[in-house]
Order: sequence, then structure tokens, then C-alpha cells
Amino acid sequence: MHKTPIEPDIITQKLQRLWKGTLFIGISGIYILIIALMFIYQGWHPGLLTVFFLGLCQFFRYIANDVDRIGWTIKTQKNGNQKITESTKAYQVQMLYLLVILTQLQNLAIIYQVYFLAGSKWMISTFVGLSIVELLYMQIRSVNKKIEFEQASYGIKDRDLFFEGPELISKQPETPPETPTLEEKLAELKKMSEQGQISKKAYENARDKYLIRKVLKKN
Repeated sequence: MHKTPIEPDIITQKLQRLWKGTLFIGISGIYILIIALMFIYQGWHPGLLTVFFLGLCQFFRYIANDVDRIGWTIKTQKNGNQKITESTKAYQVQMLYLLVILTQLQNLAIIYQVYFLAGSKWMISTFVGLSIVELLYMQIRSVNKKIEFEQASYGIKDRDLFFEGPELISKQPETPPETPTLEEKLAELKKMSEQGQISKKAYENARDKYLIRKVLKKN
């Protein structure tokens, strides 16, 4: 069984999608750690407030990601024949900046809450954790532009690059079998005639018909 070789671009894109999934897992881990520490050491009221701030932050990020994708589409001119006006481009940029500011306000609210409840030592730790999250999101934004905003991959559906799986990369089409040539078909008919499976006259009729068709197609 022959398979067509996997394109290097497809493998690179798959690795980038896996890297994007890894970044999301890292971000989720930091968020869960912050929430867990708030519940354990500060009580459930501050913990719920932290969940609210982080949830609101994620909603703003979700919208900002779509706005960023629209901006990338405008810059790469993948919007068909539609003409994007300068006012639309400016509006997209302004909306992206606004969503970024709203997102950072939620982070500042969490940092202030930690400082108010637990002091500067906890505040610095929380600030470092949220700063790492922001760096990871910047990396995700960079990866998005490389993979054209494809979804993240977590290695669950893909299984393996070179074994069966639902992803396109592991479902390369098989090489179709070669079609027998006219000479090979005639040779097989001649062999059948010699073995008595068909009559010699039937072989000669088939041979003449194929040869005539070949000449007509050539002309």
C-alpha cells in the first residue's frame, strides 16, 4: 500500500496547533492555581469574585480574538473582492485596543483584590502569574497568524502523524493502482485464447476493435 508523502507545511501547521493547545493548557493551569489559592487562603467570597473577574476577562479575550482575526484578514487581503475602507480598518484597531484595555482592567481588579486581602507579597506573586499569562497569550496571537487562526490541537483526535486517525494529516489518499495498457490487455486476451478460455476469433475481433479505436483516438 502506497501513501502520498505528507507535505512539510501540513506537519508544521499541526505542530503549531499542538503548540497552541499547549499554551492554552499552561494558561488554564495558572488560572486554576490562582483561583484555588484564593479559595483556600482567602475564603469562598474572594474566590468567587476572582472567578468572575477571570471569566469576564476570557469573554473579552474571545471577542478580541475574533476582532484580531478580522484585522489579519484585512491585512492579508483574504476578503474576496470587497474593498475595506480606511474607516473600517481604524474601527477594527480601535475596537481591538478597547478590548485589550477591558481585559487588563480585570487583571488589575484581581491584583488589587489580592493586595487588599493578603498584602504585597501575594500581590507580587499574582502579578507575576498574570504577566506570564499575558506573555503566553501574545505567543498564541503570533501562532494564530501562522496557522491562519486554526483551532488548537491537544493530540487527542490526531493520534499519530503516520497512523490512522480522523485528521487530514493522517488520512492521505492512497496511490491509485496503475491502469493496464492496451498492449497488456491484448496480451491477457491472447493468453486466454491460447488456454481455451475464449475462442481465437473472439480474441482477433477484440484485438482489431482495440487497435482501430487506438488509431482513431490518436488521429
